[in-house]
Amino acid sequence: MPVSPSPGTLERTPCCAGADEVASVRLYSVPAVGLATLLGSPLAGAFVMQHNFKVLGRGNQSLRLWSLAIGLFVATFSLSSWHPETFSAQLLIVPEVLVMLVYARFCFSGSAGWQAHGRYSNWRVLGIWLLLLLVILTTIIELTLLLSLF
Repeated sequence: MPVSPSPGTLERTPCCAGADEVASVRLYSVPAVGLATLLGSPLAGAFVMQHNFKVLGRGNQSLRLWSLAIGLFVATFSLSSWHPETFSAQLLIVPEVLVMLVYARFCFSGSAGWQAHGRYSNWRVLGIWLLLLLVILTTIIELTLLLSLF
């Protein structure tokens, strides 16, 4: 015998899915976006937010999200490499995290379906960070080896 969803569940979902389908799909919380940004960079925070946009049916906002994340990444990398005495990496992490947290709260706090979904554990964000670290280190090693040939 199928269980009927609680009142108001169907109105909060992006599509007219049943309550079981909505409960099985999970989102990353806003603090998880901050943790991903702190550990990985704005790119990891954008990856986590990208998943939430897809689940909530708002994939059209991905371009704005990735533009913000890549812009933050390039700006902080440029400042820390051109003026390492003035702009240390530790000082530039705080504005990155704050910008991504404010953007995540802006995007997800009042969205339909946000409360209807479950949340992933923050340990999953750690796995995303490790994969991103592996990609970044591989890229740096490949570029170093490539530049040493010239």
